[in-house]
Amino acid sequence: MPQLDTNVTYFTGTTQIDFPRYESPLPQMRKTFLYLDVEVENASATRTVQTRYAIDAGVGSDVALGTITSNGVTRQNFPNTSASQGRSIIIDLRLLADSTSAPRVRAVYLGYLLNPV
Repeated sequence: MPQLDTNVTYFTGTTQIDFPRYESPLPQMRKTFLYLDVEVENASATRTVQTRYAIDAGVGSDVALGTITSNGVTRQNFPNTSASQGRSIIIDLRLLADSTSAPRVRAVYLGYLLNPV
């Protein structure tokens, strides 16, 4: 049996969470992406969660949506332009930890509308 390690060490730096491409149950239909709600615990000015997204694009072409520095559910709206429309979206979260602790993401919700053809 392994020994219990009571000394917790936090990684100081950035950890990235990449969600898979989301197309909804109707991948052929265009969508208007409205908002991203992210529920976070243990956030602060030095422990943040940066949200990024890419619509109808591959990994590496993502755009910053915002930065979360407080606990609870934070709603971040997508730009109200044609740039927030497409068939699929990729969401990434970048968690920045300090020397004592790291933010924790509890839930992520995506709001969108289906666009009729």
